Amino acid sequence: MASKAVVIISTGNAWYNKIVLNYSQLSIDFSVTSRYSTDVMDYYVVDKFIQSHFEHYSSVLIIEAGTLLLWGTYERHIAPNLQNYELTHVLPTVRVWQPGGTGEQNITLDRIVDYIPSNTEQDFLRGHTLVVKNLIDDSNMSYLVHNELPVHGDITRSVDWAVTVSSGFFVNSLLRHHGYHKDTVIHHIDISKPSLQVRKYTIENWNGEKLGAWINHVNEKFPTINLFNRSQFTSKEKTKRAMWTALQSEFGDAWLDHWRSYQKLQHHYHRVNIADSNDMASIFNSTTGNGVIWWNGALKRMPGNLLKDSDASWENSKQFISSIPNDTICYGGDHCSQQYNGISADECYEQVSKENSRSRLWKI
Repeated sequence: MASKAVVIISTGNAWYNKIVLNYSQLSIDFSVTSRYSTDVMDYYVVDKFIQSHFEHYSSVLIIEAGTLLLWGTYERHIAPNLQNYELTHVLPTVRVWQPGGTGEQNITLDRIVDYIPSNTEQDFLRGHTLVVKNLIDDSNMSYLVHNELPVHGDITRSVDWAVTVSSGFFVNSLLRHHGYHKDTVIHHIDISKPSLQVRKYTIENWNGEKLGAWINHVNEKFPTINLFNRSQFTSKEKTKRAMWTALQSEFGDAWLDHWRSYQKLQHHYHRVNIADSNDMASIFNSTTGNGVIWWNGALKRMPGNLLKDSDASWENSKQFISSIPNDTICYGGDHCSQQYNGISADECYEQVSKENSRSRLWKI
């Protein structure tokens, strides 16, 4: 058992209570899929927080359902500021309890954490306008780098096509691992139009060197990055440095040659909502031969989970995976804790169909 826990306090069993619970779980589930997560946690959903049930943990993060506390906000802005206090107040709906501590403290965040009340249906409907704002921000972010390192599957024959979210260089690692040729076609997908614009501009203009300077350049050229990304994915961001270091270690002296050959491939850019099977079908129908797809955590993001409870998010994951050609090599995750690292789409579908993976993560 982990020494730390996350507890979400549910607000009821009506349809809108289940939706806000799903939103809060989606925000926290990244803790088990981020390859840079530093904390090992146990996860609970309870109707009421009872201290005696959790006193064997050194630290318990307590969240009221409907709070959109992103895991990164906890890991980077709350956890490092915890001292030996029994109770740390973060927000009216977020606190940390440490049984071995004494006294209380307050932590002030330098960012807004949205909260959707669900005491009544009317409260939920009024508060849900916050999700629309969150949805707009999420749908316009430019992922200049990704936040995952590839875990490669078996080596296959060279791929004839690849579908990738428009983020970082994960797809370059997959092409190096599985192999590609001069006629390989790359399809970049994203709900974020700015992200697609930045990706296209980068592929057409960047020389493959000095990533930090390039990120500064595109931030200046595309003002919407600052509007929607704020401080994320800047040249100083730690994840960017970790990704770049890993990429350079993987490719070594071959990186620049690879980047130049990658630039010469045929690239297509598609603005799609991954939750819409019709959007994806038009791409898959245009492909022939052996393919690879990387969708990262797109099935966890708000655009694909609007007004969904956990079971509906699970159904969405199954629907998306079932739309992928059966023998496609898959990299990505479902809506919760299941990751697919280089297995075929039909194997992915078999795994995602067995159960809602959230039931393996969260104790109720």
